[in-house]
Amino acid sequence: MSDERYSRLYQRSPIACFTVTSQGIIQEANPAAEQLLGYDVSEMLKRSISSFLSDEEAKRGFDRQIISEVLQGKNPAGIELQMKHKDGGGVWVSLTASEIGADVESRIAFMVTDIERRKTAELREQTERERASLVLEIMTHDMNNVNQSLLFALGLIETSVELSPELETVIAETSWNVRRAARMIANLKAIIRIMDHNIPTARSDLFSQIQEATKTVEADLPWKTLNVETEICAGDIEVVGNEYLESAFFNIIHNSAMFDSSEEVLVEISVDDQSTSDMVRIEVSDHGPGIPDALKELIFKRTGRPEGQKVGRGLGLTLVDSIINGLGGRIWVEDRVPGDHTRGAKFVVLLPRWREEIVLECGKVGCIQFYVSSHCVFCDPALEILYGVIDEMGASKSLVEVIDVDDPTSGVKEGDLPKLPCIRICDMELTGFINHDEVRKSILTMLLRPCYPK
Repeated sequence: MSDERYSRLYQRSPIACFTVTSQGIIQEANPAAEQLLGYDVSEMLKRSISSFLSDEEAKRGFDRQIISEVLQGKNPAGIELQMKHKDGGGVWVSLTASEIGADVESRIAFMVTDIERRKTAELREQTERERASLVLEIMTHDMNNVNQSLLFALGLIETSVELSPELETVIAETSWNVRRAARMIANLKAIIRIMDHNIPTARSDLFSQIQEATKTVEADLPWKTLNVETEICAGDIEVVGNEYLESAFFNIIHNSAMFDSSEEVLVEISVDDQSTSDMVRIEVSDHGPGIPDALKELIFKRTGRPEGQKVGRGLGLTLVDSIINGLGGRIWVEDRVPGDHTRGAKFVVLLPRWREEIVLECGKVGCIQFYVSSHCVFCDPALEILYGVIDEMGASKSLVEVIDVDDPTSGVKEGDLPKLPCIRICDMELTGFINHDEVRKSILTMLLRPCYPK
């Protein structure tokens, strides 16, 4: 009875199922497999599963890798690859494999889910991103060259020709607008780079960042007198920063100075410095027109959906939001005088405090070493599993050392490792198709060891 019940479930399953031998020969396939690939079951039986993989997947021996892992007692899941449809096209699928019998010969079940729509959407998004990159490339190079030529011509006119006061004002305003256009292009480029890359972090002196940002604002707004008051001194406070942190403070201070109608602008910067806290709270207060409650969140969201583009001039505060969030911080805006937005705005920034790297007793940089390579098919899914379990168990991601074996400076070669992906959690080693349970058990063991940094 159980065999009959299994057979009915197999045949009625909406998921395409293939039963293969340890050599990869198809013994059974259900109607969902017919619908997925367009072949009759009779056309698929006694053929190698590799003949239904895309040429690229078959060449890389995906089927052999998966079967090998199953025969070692593992259950690879969520493997994304392309299979061949009878009409000659490709079908993106997500594959899960497991052993289902060990009588005379082991049999392996391949359960295949159609993910063509999702992958098509992902490829379309990639195409759009490439198109956006092309536009950005044109803007950052060609348009910037145009801007430089305009600035040179305006400067030449200003120094070579005697102008009336009215024309001097027009040229000064035009020069500033050209610089503003160049700044908008630079901001857009920075936003996209931050979205697409992990920007390296570094120790940053908060005073130096604010001081340099203030000088740049003063140079951009020469018709205003900018007075930035702060009790922060050089070397007092160190935060986690990157190459864009100065731009964040520049845009905050520039926003305050630009929208203050006074020629003399006062900006007050204070810090809530509690050395026991992991975060530093920085408040930048101005005496400008303030920001109504309805716009306090929207001013940071100039990009994205059309409804997020209703306010703002340029991309400065959107860039600020991207920079601060990318550093693991937060930013929001309040009223300088609580309850009265017309008396100025207060930008509140939370940034992680810089902490020196923990030196482990074993001499390693981190308790976990994750080895990757551009040729590793399953490294990205394995890293997602690792980070997911770390979050779930409350461990620190800072103890993960990601090592690229393709990098000649890493000191590690792929041949030195048993198989990629490879994760070494303390003295435990996980390789190949890595699942949540294996990682969870290893991390729990690591957390219970007396040498784990609390």
